[in-house]
Amino acid sequence: RDEEGHVVSCDDAEGLGDALTEAFEACAEGPYRMLLDDSGVGVEALAEAAGAEGFKKVAAGAVALHLSGNRLDGFSLGLGLAFPARLRQLNLSGNNITELGAEALECMPQLVDLDVSYNAEITIPFGSCGQLLALNVAGCEWSTLFLNGVSLLAPLAKLRILSLAENEFATSADIVTGLKPLATNGALEELDVSENPIEDNGESFAAAHAAIQAALPSLKLLDGKSLNKAAGALPTVHALAGENGTLGLDSADAIGDAPSMAQEKEFDAALRGEVDGTVVG
Repeated sequence: RDEEGHVVSCDDAEGLGDALTEAFEACAEGPYRMLLDDSGVGVEALAEAAGAEGFKKVAAGAVALHLSGNRLDGFSLGLGLAFPARLRQLNLSGNNITELGAEALECMPQLVDLDVSYNAEITIPFGSCGQLLALNVAGCEWSTLFLNGVSLLAPLAKLRILSLAENEFATSADIVTGLKPLATNGALEELDVSENPIEDNGESFAAAHAAIQAALPSLKLLDGKSLNKAAGALPTVHALAGENGTLGLDSADAIGDAPSMAQEKEFDAALRGEVDGTVVG
C-alpha cells in the first residue's frame, strides 16, 4: 500500500488468483479501480483464478473496471465474471464481444461511462443503460444506428459524449438520422465521427460536419474541434481518453481527480468518487 492506495499487480494467469485474493484482502469493500487491461488471460482464466465466486467478491467494491484487450468473447455469471452494482466506468474495448446482454447492464445502475470500442458488430441493449453520459463504439464496424426502424441511441437521453469513429457510416445522413433523438434531448456535446468512409461516397467531411452541426446544435466539440470559437479549443475526446482509450477517465488518475469531459457539474459529479486504491493486473 502506498500513499495513493492499494496497488496489486500480476503479469500472468498463474499469479492471477493470488493477486486477486491479495487485492480483496487489501481493498476490502472499496471503492477502488480494477485495471486488468491486456492481462493476457481470457474470461475463463480470470474466473477460474479467483474461484467461482472470487471475482465477484474482488470486484464488488470497484467503481471502475478495465478489461480491454483480454480476448473476451462473452460473459457468464456462472464463471464468476459479474459486474459490480456500484460500477461507474466499464472498459471492454479491443475484445471479441458480439453482444452485451441486458442482464449485465441492468445490474450496473450507476454506470455512466461505457467503452466497447473495437468489438466488431457488437450489439448493446441501450434501453438497459439509459443513464450513460459517455459512450465509445469506435471501430465496431457499425453502418447504421437503427434496429427495426428505431434509433439504437434513443434511450440515451443524458448522453454527453459519443464516439462513432472508425465505423462504416457512408453518409452524414446515416449519422444524423440516428442521432435525432439526442438532438431533441439537447444533451450531446462531444461527437467523433472521424475515419468513416463518408468521402468515399462523394460527400466531403466539410459538408458532413455542416450537416451534423445543423442537426445537433448542442454540440461543442466535433471530431476534436471546438465549435465555439469564443470559448477556445476544448480538449479532444481522444486526448481525454487516456492511454487505454476510455472516454471518461484516464487510467493514470484517481477517479476523484477525473477531468470533466463536458465541463458540466452533473457529468463531473457522476464520475467522481472517493477512491481508496487501484487494482492492476
